[in-house]
Amino acid sequence: MRRAGSKPALTRQGRRPDRQGFSLLEVLIALTVFSTALLAIAQAGFVTSQTLRSGRSYVTEWAAAQSKLDSLAALGWAALDGEAGKEVVNGHTVSWTAQGENPRRITLVVHRRVLGVVTADTFMTYVAERN
Repeated sequence: MRRAGSKPALTRQGRRPDRQGFSLLEVLIALTVFSTALLAIAQAGFVTSQTLRSGRSYVTEWAAAQSKLDSLAALGWAALDGEAGKEVVNGHTVSWTAQGENPRRITLVVHRRVLGVVTADTFMTYVAERN
């Protein structure tokens, strides 16, 4: 029983029974857990963004290589004797050489930049003389 005008006794948790809300310690723990989860989600988003950017560069590189290989093969076997060149296709620097007798080997090198790093990939195909 309580006397009129007296303060209520403390409970085992250190709170007065008529008080509601969270203690400072509970709020700090909740903020720590929330901040850690938020940082993990932000990191996952950053990694996903880098992966998508790298994948997009890789796909456009393949498209540039395929486009140039198709245009070189369309020139025909005779026009490719000793042919070499360099140009920019879909934002990628593409250089090529055509060497050999029958079949002629077309070597294509595509340079791409992903996240500040330049990578060179080599593609090869052969074009033979029709009999």
